[in-house]
Amino acid sequence: MAAGSFPVRPDAGRVSVMTMHLETRAIHAPAAELNGSRPVSVPIYQTSVFAFDDAAACARALDDPGAGFAYSRYANPTTTALEAVAASLEGGEAALATSSGMGAINAVLLSSLRPGDHVIAQQCLYGGTFAVSPSWPRVTGSASATSPAGMPPR
Repeated sequence: MAAGSFPVRPDAGRVSVMTMHLETRAIHAPAAELNGSRPVSVPIYQTSVFAFDDAAACARALDDPGAGFAYSRYANPTTTALEAVAASLEGGEAALATSSGMGAINAVLLSSLRPGDHVIAQQCLYGGTFAVSPSWPRVTGSASATSPAGMPPR
């Protein structure tokens, strides 16, 4: 062995389950083998991140949504299945699932509004939507939200 070098263990770079903290072991428990069976409905994937065999596979999944699931805020197998079923049931080409009503409202309005557009909305609009409407001109370039004259207040 050369001076200043250290012996390399054969398991170097591998993480042993028993060297992990209890919390880490709890979330990395192995999934049950299905042994030839399959679920009748889509499983609910309650995870935020996904594991990969190598960094290149992870990079591909982060770069290309069709290459795999990397982070649930970008895509999740449960959400993807929901979108596919919703599109099929509605006879559509695609569907978009959001995690909240405000997410859906913002996705639709901010992707549709263009500079010079005007949104005419009732004052009794959902409070969250009404609250963000003053920001639409700043976000979209100049689209504005107005209420028709004579409309009763909320």
